[in-house]
Amino acid sequence: MIHNTPEQLFTARPNDTTLNKILNFPITRIFICTIAFIAIVFVQEMLGFAGLYVPYGIATYIFQGFSSLLVFVLFMLIFHLYTRLVEERHAVELSTFGAVKETFWGIGIGATLMLVVALVMYLLGNYSVVSSGNYKALWEGLVLFWPAAFLEELLMRALLFKVVEEYLGSIWALVISALMFGILHLTNDNATWFSCMAIALEAGILLGATYMLTRRIWLSQGLHFAWNFVQTAVLGFAVSGNQMNSFLEVEISGSEWITGGSFGAEASIIAIVLCTATGFLVLRKAFLEKQFVLPRWRRKKYVIISEE
Repeated sequence: MIHNTPEQLFTARPNDTTLNKILNFPITRIFICTIAFIAIVFVQEMLGFAGLYVPYGIATYIFQGFSSLLVFVLFMLIFHLYTRLVEERHAVELSTFGAVKETFWGIGIGATLMLVVALVMYLLGNYSVVSSGNYKALWEGLVLFWPAAFLEELLMRALLFKVVEEYLGSIWALVISALMFGILHLTNDNATWFSCMAIALEAGILLGATYMLTRRIWLSQGLHFAWNFVQTAVLGFAVSGNQMNSFLEVEISGSEWITGGSFGAEASIIAIVLCTATGFLVLRKAFLEKQFVLPRWRRKKYVIISEE
């Protein structure tokens, strides 16, 4: 696997004028990009509202697919504009090189992890299938979770992680972005501090690590999408506290430590252990590939931690 390097992602804008200093300031960069993404989310909400007036049937599915694709393209466009105008560099995080392969690798990893979690619950007697056949749920999950996962990865990894890493280095970037990712789930239905810290550990570390490994968004967003899609649209768990339609009708019972309770499988000790361990394995791979960055004050330019 060919990787981008961290220095390709750091801002190329010089720090020689007051305007540049303002634009280079981390909070300014995060604020500008976030506001732009919020505008697209507003467009997405308006499209969802408009979809209520589309005649039910094939037209509904076509409109949902079009809306999902449009929002996905707008997210990409906004990030390209942000990197070009604010950071004065190319958006190599969205490089098409390896995009399809890395996306499918991410989907495979995310789906496998979620299936293993469900299998362990099944063997322990906490999960059983009652019936199946709700194909509509699969389509609804696809058009919802694909752009949602892409947006969250752009914000949390390609923006927050990358900006923090540029100043504080990889370790602090991973810690801060993981904690922030967990805390943002605190507003979800049925969320607790435990469930949010579970998200920070299992997802914050794993998704941050997959982004570090390639320095592109595709592996992490594929994993993020598959985890949510398989968990909810296929297997019938709640996703981060929200219950949705599912292809399978299931019964989940027993200890919330095992099942995750009303928050979903993400709050299960099985998912926490499995995904966190996987995250540290990917981090080790990223270290061996020399993808760790020292804090800014410990490097003259862009000195990367290596084993040498």
